[in-house]
Amino acid sequence: MKKSTTIQELQKEYNPQEIIDAVEESFQKHRAKLVSIIGHSDSPILNYNQNQQISFLETDQDQNTIIDEVVESLKDAVYFMTLNKKERTLITQRMRSYESGYVNAILKRINYFECSGNIAPVGNNV
Repeated sequence: MKKSTTIQELQKEYNPQEIIDAVEESFQKHRAKLVSIIGHSDSPILNYNQNQQISFLETDQDQNTIIDEVVESLKDAVYFMTLNKKERTLITQRMRSYESGYVNAILKRINYFECSGNIAPVGNNV
């Protein structure tokens, strides 16, 4: 029987934390500029209102919340915009390989436990 790849082996091979750290570093470096661009008075984002729940306890209603939410959703995009096409392709392939291996490792574990009888199969209500 072939030895299953562990999560630690996958992390050692693909080092996803390095990419996650690079994404965060790039985002922090460019965050202020991104906020100023999105928060500019001509930005169409400012035409939208954020749905807010009415609460007597909520006293701080920050007008920049929608800008912050948009900026936070652009972490990956900011990072990838700083790379050339070859680097973007290599990073994307590396992360896809890691994620694919990760999911396969988890599925193998589930199948192992299911076949060994340690857990009941899903859908059997006998």
